[in-house]
Amino acid sequence: MTNPTAINVTNPIPVMLSGNVRTSDSSAVVSLALQNSTGTSPNTSAFGNLSGWTYFAVLDRRNPTAAPLFNGVSKDNTTVPKGLAVVLTTDSLLFAGTASWCSGMPQGELYHLLASNGGGRLLQRMESLAVNFACGVNNALIYLMASVPGSGLPGLEALGEYPDNTRIVMDLVPNASGLFTPIAI
Repeated sequence: MTNPTAINVTNPIPVMLSGNVRTSDSSAVVSLALQNSTGTSPNTSAFGNLSGWTYFAVLDRRNPTAAPLFNGVSKDNTTVPKGLAVVLTTDSLLFAGTASWCSGMPQGELYHLLASNGGGRLLQRMESLAVNFACGVNNALIYLMASVPGSGLPGLEALGEYPDNTRIVMDLVPNASGLFTPIAI
């Protein structure tokens, strides 16, 4: 008898990672949605103010539609959330997003974690805007990243500015070993 909830590894899994700023209360939201045969799962999101936080979801590369290995938010713009580093292996998928004024952009250990696990040119651009304009940028910046941590490969990134919604639309595509990798579409 076949398992009706088993993942069909011959088909990619559609994914959207999005971030936007809500003007009604000057807060931001980062959301992750995966599509499976029974609907969207897991569907996770985080809300925060614009003073510096980063949302993280870590999924199992063999079964990305299962419950997240980690789902949480940094307390500030420098602290790596407790329990996050131990699940960042090449057997996992990392999804991260932040929406903040430039004074709340990831720095220190948090910036290093993003940079060493797939953050690249757009993470550097966000940092450059924060440093060079010293918050002369009047709008909140939104940064999103999807990667295979520890692989040395660049992640998929997006950088936007309020009022634009920022998104990464991707597929999780399995390799011959059944490990899923994010691929931009």
